[in-house]
Amino acid sequence: ARIAGQLAGGKAGHERYPLGNDCVLYTLQEAENALAHWQATIGDSTDLQFIATATGTLINTLGARQQELYGKGSLVNKTPEISRFAGGLRQCLGACRIIYLVRDGLQVVASGYRLEWGSIETLSRNWKGLLELTREQMREHQEDYLELHYEELVQDPAKVLRRILLFCGHADDASAIVDKYCMQYGKTAFDVTRL
Repeated sequence: ARIAGQLAGGKAGHERYPLGNDCVLYTLQEAENALAHWQATIGDSTDLQFIATATGTLINTLGARQQELYGKGSLVNKTPEISRFAGGLRQCLGACRIIYLVRDGLQVVASGYRLEWGSIETLSRNWKGLLELTREQMREHQEDYLELHYEELVQDPAKVLRRILLFCGHADDASAIVDKYCMQYGKTAFDVTRL
């Protein structure tokens, strides 16, 4: 219902996604079938590597179906804290790229505190812990790790997007993408406050 627009997706009014809040093109039945196959494959196994490999197959199956229906693209997950699972993702998927967009810790803590997500101490510890955990998990895989700074993205979005595209092996059309975004939302400059 949420994908069909019949139920609110929980995104704030200022958040904009050119493809909608959700962009899942495969059907619920296809997802359930893939999940049933995964469950049948792992059965009662307690072998963590076997389960991880089967999980990687599930992710890749649904990702390939999404790409087929969309007609192009790469499988990307932009969950804010997914980098803390970098080791597990690599265990499931093999070599995969991790991009970590780091925002100034003072800004993150101040924002979280205003939203009553926790104490300053807890929010600070969480911000630092996630950064340290991600760096530790990717220390041996620097070729698959890109750390970016949010403030740099705000200052020069085309430059940062160019780095991302090249890191992911895509053509550099960063300027065109940023220009299209600005045109689509009636902006003459990249307005990060509306992301």
